[in-house]
Amino acid sequence: MTIYPSDLKTTKELQVYDADLYVEKQASVRPKVTLTTVLISVFLLLALFKQTEMLDWSWWWVSLPLWLAPAFYGLLIVAVILISLGHELRRILRRRNLVS
Repeated sequence: MTIYPSDLKTTKELQVYDADLYVEKQASVRPKVTLTTVLISVFLLLALFKQTEMLDWSWWWVSLPLWLAPAFYGLLIVAVILISLGHELRRILRRRNLVS
């Protein structure tokens, strides 16, 4: 059965109707564990060990997980750019060979 807002008689019913829709939308949202989340968690753990002197590493090594995610995404962007430039260069060379 479909209920339209015009069918409702009071604003209280309208609020209940809107709340039901909001709950349905929220139920489909699932938390995600991403690479960045894992790396930040590893950094926090290493920083805790460093602060409690359980770990005698340099801060460069402790902060390494924070640099891995941007480095990975940066390398991915560079790879995509290089691949697309290679395909564009091949396309230009094919056109020159066909036209000449």
